Amino acid sequence: MARQGEDPGWTEVARLRAEVASRRSPQDLRALQVELLRLAGDPRGRRVLDLGCGGGALARRLAERGGDVTAVDPDPDAIEQARRDAAGLDPGDRLQFLRVDPADPESLPRGPFDLVVVHGAGLEAPLRNVVRCARRGGRVLIGARHPYSGTPSDDRPLQALFGSLREAGVRVVDVAEPAADENGERRFLALLAERPRRNRTRRPKAG
Repeated sequence: MARQGEDPGWTEVARLRAEVASRRSPQDLRALQVELLRLAGDPRGRRVLDLGCGGGALARRLAERGGDVTAVDPDPDAIEQARRDAAGLDPGDRLQFLRVDPADPESLPRGPFDLVVVHGAGLEAPLRNVVRCARRGGRVLIGARHPYSGTPSDDRPLQALFGSLREAGVRVVDVAEPAADENGERRFLALLAERPRRNRTRRPKAG
């Protein structure tokens, strides 16, 4: 496992995401999805990019609610499963799945997007690429391991997580924590951040 400060690559992020998901009950995963959808707001008429979509459950929900969704993942098996599960979906014309490495900025779909979603175990590797995909004034929705969940890789305090987001050029506007599991632990944290609009320099008025 990559140490703090190293780039684990998106393959490691996807592996950790799957590892964590395998230890959570379907109820816990649904609770996380509910919070992500709540923070996403109304996606109707908005371009949405889902990075690290896995099996595509969240992407399908966003498309069903009216979003124009592009969902990507580096795992070919996950993408094939996502396509199968979305077959025959009513808003199928508003949903596409692509095999893409989110850590490679050259391979990402062309933006800008109104909403960019990223959920995985580690955020440092793709985070700056994520932000670049969002339009100015657009939003970034993040599902991450809770910094205080007690799992071995969670050695970054909450302050450091928020600092990473600031360094990537976004500001957090809302936070949600799914209900604790049967052991009283909160393993995930949902964050909604915004990419600020460019500051326009005012020209001095003519005298």
